[in-house]
Amino acid sequence: MTDHPQDSYAGLAVIDELRIGPVRLEKNRLLASYTVLAHGGEDHKELIYSYGEPVFDPNDPEDQNLAGIIAAQLALNYGLFCKRIVLDGAFTAADRRFLQSMLENTSREIYVKKLLQPNPFLLEAATRLSPEKRQRYTNAELVFVNSLNEASEARETPWATSSDSYCVLSSGGKDSLLGYALLKELGKDVHPIFGNESGRHWFTAVNGYRYQQSVEPNTAKVWMNSDRLFAWMLRHLPFIRQDFATVRADDYPIRLWTVAVFLVGVLPLMKKRGIGRLIIGNEYDTTRRLHHEGIPHYDGL
Repeated sequence: MTDHPQDSYAGLAVIDELRIGPVRLEKNRLLASYTVLAHGGEDHKELIYSYGEPVFDPNDPEDQNLAGIIAAQLALNYGLFCKRIVLDGAFTAADRRFLQSMLENTSREIYVKKLLQPNPFLLEAATRLSPEKRQRYTNAELVFVNSLNEASEARETPWATSSDSYCVLSSGGKDSLLGYALLKELGKDVHPIFGNESGRHWFTAVNGYRYQQSVEPNTAKVWMNSDRLFAWMLRHLPFIRQDFATVRADDYPIRLWTVAVFLVGVLPLMKKRGIGRLIIGNEYDTTRRLHHEGIPHYDGL
């Protein structure tokens, strides 16, 4: 139980520890346990990415490193809400800098866009936060461990890729279909790769996937249960309405680091196929900077 009221900044850290990994690799999928320690209890949920074809060598340290990066992405949404986040795996110094930086950036964005600005998923206590311009917006201490092989240092080697080969991160929507069509007209080697979340999102993508699979031999998909894990995490946040699945809203309750879950998820296929470019179309994301009560943030992310 937190020692602070939930309308204080420190009181948002309602989870004592969120632990991710170590990743378990098979040739065609990765599995990583997410563990929540809170209120003296422990809860577990398995994150799964499945590729439908061999993409990993389970004994290759570089594949283990890539899988660890993939598994860590969902956790970057919870820096405000945890006292500690433990990533168990082999990470390079560059990996650690990237994850730390994106965790802090996402904490600030969630603070502004999900907690200070109107959000229909919040219970009343969380709507009383007073804006604070802070040096650091992440409540969690980010800890890196490597329980499977403490002596092993993660390493990475540049992949052999072609700059004329493109992965189009696909959903069946107009942006990815337009991107695919333009690249095909330019004579490029194009690979429409779909992110197949296990829930309702796939209903809007499956027709596009089936069509492209029938006309484009490079079409592929990655199955993942990230949406189930995101919903599971909401059950551990007492300031979120627990009937969130019934709320009609064009937004997610609390997460913002979402597209990266798909971007890194297709990397094993890109590595296997030697694809050098990754294309995504989304009319809602922007790099425009704004300020809310003196706090810098991005508009629309």
